[in-house]
Amino acid sequence: MRLDIKNDAGSAAFSPGAVEKRFKSLLVQVFLLLSALGCYFKTENVLFLFGAIYFFSNACILLVVVLVAISHGARKKPAGRGEKKDAKMEAGGEGGGSTAALKAPEKAAEIKEAKKARINFHSSMKKRGNVSIAPSKHVVRKYEEYKGQFSITRELEKSFKEWVYANVVCAAASEEGRGLGGAWGRPLTKGEMEDVRLIAKNGFICYDKSNETQSRAMFKVLYNYFNRAIPRRDSYYTNPMDEFVFENLERPHVGGFGLLIEDGDNLVEMKKTLNFYFTEKNVLYDAEGDAIWAFLLLLVFANVSAGGCLGTLSLRNIRCLPERGGVF
Repeated sequence: MRLDIKNDAGSAAFSPGAVEKRFKSLLVQVFLLLSALGCYFKTENVLFLFGAIYFFSNACILLVVVLVAISHGARKKPAGRGEKKDAKMEAGGEGGGSTAALKAPEKAAEIKEAKKARINFHSSMKKRGNVSIAPSKHVVRKYEEYKGQFSITRELEKSFKEWVYANVVCAAASEEGRGLGGAWGRPLTKGEMEDVRLIAKNGFICYDKSNETQSRAMFKVLYNYFNRAIPRRDSYYTNPMDEFVFENLERPHVGGFGLLIEDGDNLVEMKKTLNFYFTEKNVLYDAEGDAIWAFLLLLVFANVSAGGCLGTLSLRNIRCLPERGGVF
């Protein structure tokens, strides 16, 4: 199954799936706004007021985007009407004139010759033995299908999030960390750094995996953390984490397993613009857009099936991971 589905970016931005996703994000922002206001009135802490202002601005922007998308869908005309009308006018109806009548046969002849040349080109390529090879079929598995395979419990998920918060998010939010990127890695934008600092101050209650900015920011800080931790001298890549990150499954790659970043106009089942998968051979395990969950799948697999190492990095310090000898 080919995951890269390319359509018009404008129509994808106003598709029902995109509107539904933004509406859900709007509800989340309103909930966080009300929570921040409640905490402010109760404690009179200025940080909650700043948080309320931030969530209010996000909610306003999302509301405008949703209203524009709905109005765009209402105004949109059925595709093909204008084209049919133009085709009828070009066909040379009554009053078309002798010039249009003379040009119509010439156009038809040119189109016929072009089709003939294209058919001859394809047949000549087949005669030379240039047969196209179909890409290998990939299988997508949802959480319900693989939850037992990875032996992930609520306690493991909670412990891993605590480890990520203490060792990755807080370090990335500091001025010295700068997203843990340094000279290598994936730099964070100003908006992404603001979201990381917000999560570092208030915890994962402010993390929304359906928010693309926060999801990208969380992926980048996790990528940068392990990219800096893996010894660079033993890596084939300039960034060692590139061995475990796929952006195109058809491109030759050294790593046998890793994370697939799906970031485009239309995605699997048209659910969201950004998603992550853990991939091993031809199986894709859907992380449902949660970068933390995707990295947990990666580390569990590496700890159980790759000798307790991610590349040349030992995972012994992450003690919450399941021990080797699992089900893989």
